[in-house]
Amino acid sequence: MKNKNLKIPRVKFVICHRRPDRTLKFRGRYFPVCARCTGIYAGIICFLLILKFIHFTFDFKLLLIASIMVLPTALDGITQLLRLRESTNFIRLVTGFFGGIGYAMLVIVII
Repeated sequence: MKNKNLKIPRVKFVICHRRPDRTLKFRGRYFPVCARCTGIYAGIICFLLILKFIHFTFDFKLLLIASIMVLPTALDGITQLLRLRESTNFIRLVTGFFGGIGYAMLVIVII
């Protein structure tokens, strides 16, 4: 899908595919990353901010919760990749947000 109004710099991004049809817009300008990646990064940042104020005991229970939080992101991406259904930017954003929290938890539990 070509979009002449796409104002995303043409730099190779390893962190996101940046497809215009899957990228959120604000005031007519595209975000630098897609909806799912926006949610993931927002979730990671929110979890890191929460860590400043709340102490967690990192154990198997937290690992299980983190894995469950990542699952909807993975299912959304896989079902879309296999063309079983087409997701929406809202679903990508929400599943990405919870997935981002889960990813951050997994990294902290593993470290």
